[in-house]
Amino acid sequence: MNNKITFRAISRIALINAFIAVGLLSVSPAFSYAQDAPRPEIAKHVNAYAGYEGTRVWVLRIGPRENNTAIVQIGGVDHPFDMKIVLSHVEETAKDKRYSVENAGKKFVLLIVNDYGGELYLPETSKTVSLRYDDNLSQSLNAEHFLTEYLNQSE
Repeated sequence: MNNKITFRAISRIALINAFIAVGLLSVSPAFSYAQDAPRPEIAKHVNAYAGYEGTRVWVLRIGPRENNTAIVQIGGVDHPFDMKIVLSHVEETAKDKRYSVENAGKKFVLLIVNDYGGELYLPETSKTVSLRYDDNLSQSLNAEHFLTEYLNQSE
């Protein structure tokens, strides 16, 4: 009889600890932004580009179109930017779109995209990566999930 009480008591304690752990996770910073703050406007679709040796670039407009801002994530590169999502300023010309970031206090053009593909430039490297639009890669990423990842990274 005493063993059953001990087992039940231990089971209840384990259950209570599980509920506490889940409760703590739900209020941790990784989950709080999406619940507490209004989400910025974004484009409906992510545009993705692929380059050689597994280089991938994802781009999503963030904020109203007239703000000319986008978030950019670069993957598959041996660089501090690898898989980091950065906020960029977008300049659109008659022939291309240029995504720039601030690097060492100066404007740095990170990505140039045109009708034929694009080019990726990484700070502190002389290497340029040629890119092409990748529809399958674009379809594989949900815009809302990409935004959530960026917002959680920013905290």
